[in-house]
Amino acid sequence: MLPDIIAERPNGGFLLVGARVRDVLWQYRQDGQKQEAGGVLLGSYRGDHIDVIDATLPGLNDYRSRTGFVRRDQSHQNIAEKHWIQSGGAITYIGEWHTHPEALPIPSVIDVREWKNKLPRRGMVLCIQGTEGMSLHYLFMEHKVLRLQRLEFEEVLPSKVAFFS
Repeated sequence: MLPDIIAERPNGGFLLVGARVRDVLWQYRQDGQKQEAGGVLLGSYRGDHIDVIDATLPGLNDYRSRTGFVRRDQSHQNIAEKHWIQSGGAITYIGEWHTHPEALPIPSVIDVREWKNKLPRRGMVLCIQGTEGMSLHYLFMEHKVLRLQRLEFEEVLPSKVAFFS
């Protein structure tokens, strides 16, 4: 399956996001009076590239309000472990996603603080789905300094990703 979106990472390589992930985030956008939603992003590191192939859905025990989301449900961990085991360790935790009740989302101070507290060794992909668009971010360590970089992305045509296969 071809990725739906592609973004160039600041420290090299590309971030490829599958259509299923984009569909999940779009499904939970906060149009009307919906509550925030979120989950974890799962995928693999392939050389310099990161493939995001799945996103967990909000669980019954997650905290959700119009302007807040806290991941509490065990289902996120269970799904991540299932992917890890079935793939022989190739599919792993890549990052997190959540929604904002704004057209083009910008990370809040709380978002940035939480992300920095969860940084894995390899960096983290962070998606925020707004009511009209998505923002993609990459949090990574560079020269012992944490950097949060907003990634510009585009939809992918099949001819553009032939060299990633």
